[in-house]
Amino acid sequence: MNHRNLYVPLLLLLMVFTFFVNNDAFKANTMESRNLTTAREMLEKDNWFAPTMNGELRFEKPPLPTWTTAFTMHLFGQDNLSLLRLPAALAAMLLVFFLFQLTKELTTDEMLPYLVAGTASTSLLILWMSRNITWDIFCHSFMLGAIYLIHKGLVIRHYNLKYFIGAGVLMGFSFLSKGPVSFFSLLMPYLTARVLAYEGNDFRINLVPSMVMILTALVISAIWPIYIYSQYPDFSQHIANKESTAWIKRAVKPFYYYWNFPAQSGIWAFLASITLVFPYARKRIDEFGNYKFMATWIGSSVLLMSLFPEKKARYLLPVVLPLSIITSFYFRYLIDSFKE
Repeated sequence: MNHRNLYVPLLLLLMVFTFFVNNDAFKANTMESRNLTTAREMLEKDNWFAPTMNGELRFEKPPLPTWTTAFTMHLFGQDNLSLLRLPAALAAMLLVFFLFQLTKELTTDEMLPYLVAGTASTSLLILWMSRNITWDIFCHSFMLGAIYLIHKGLVIRHYNLKYFIGAGVLMGFSFLSKGPVSFFSLLMPYLTARVLAYEGNDFRINLVPSMVMILTALVISAIWPIYIYSQYPDFSQHIANKESTAWIKRAVKPFYYYWNFPAQSGIWAFLASITLVFPYARKRIDEFGNYKFMATWIGSSVLLMSLFPEKKARYLLPVVLPLSIITSFYFRYLIDSFKE
């Protein structure tokens, strides 16, 4: 029997254990409690576009993740925390799926997509976020899907409009999950790396599909903000000012706070750190894929996120995604080395 026939069921089994088993071991944290309360009031009041928390309007976060929580409550009730965390676990599985598909576009090696998926599934921050009903896992999962479709569309070039439309839809879903956060921390670093590593000609060739993608993303992203502004203009402006001020004054950390980002890989931290040693890692990883692209993606993400005064460890999830890819590429090199 071909060992590769076992990769998919083993990967699915791994994700069941990392994302689902005993995911109610920890009590709901503050952010989860807010999400659960808002979802409960959505169901009670049947008010899905103007969410409330403890009876007061809550527009600090877009509603898509809360919609999934409310729908889960409708199906399974409000008492089983494990089931209520199901949407976050499914979003994590979706994220791993998109990583798997993106890796297939980055390399011709058949083993690497499975290694990347396995590495991501066991990375500390991804594992943690899959067990929390918060907004981050949703917005970054959708944005990673958009990145995969963009990458796929740029490679194909001909008859690729459907990929750019799909990317626009997923970008809109990402915005409805946590506003522009993933655009800045995940999409921009990817585009920067793509332009620098692949010389940027692909976007000029695909100008029309790119414009269609942007228009699609704008239309979907604008649905909820336009609605709440039309209904509650003064309160919406107050929340916008409050959130923008929080980026500057809340949870302020020094510029170098994110420089320990390999630690968020958990058990992969040592290998992840080695991949960032440019002279050593590049010639070993280039055998399987474009080291410059992956390293630039990681560096751009850390740099852009470091520019914001507000910093939290969980905000490093967009960095862990390309870090999982480059770590797996180095792990693939080690597998061949030990065989020899």
